[in-house]
Amino acid sequence: MGEKVKILLITQCPDPLMWYADKVGQTVPYLGSKYGAHTSREDSGFINIVKESDSEVIEADVIEAHRLTRVEVIDQNGRSYVSWDDRNEVKISVQDGGLTLKIFISKRKGK
Repeated sequence: MGEKVKILLITQCPDPLMWYADKVGQTVPYLGSKYGAHTSREDSGFINIVKESDSEVIEADVIEAHRLTRVEVIDQNGRSYVSWDDRNEVKISVQDGGLTLKIFISKRKGK
């Protein structure tokens, strides 16, 4: 993989009025840090703060989706879905406020 990106892991939120109160255990974009707080982007697109005491800056691998040709879904019974083809074009989308992962598979043109 190689390239890394910084993101925020919400570790706690004792204040139910903070915009990230329902995101404990989830990650949100990391935009920077200043004056004892991190900045992030809400689902609505607005930039807002995340208290340093409520979060941890972590690094995640950047997925080079343009290189993906194989998709496997593993469940409690093993491989439940496999699509492996050099012509596959794989696109990944996280939707519903980070609750849904959608994977779109199509055939590349010209291959």
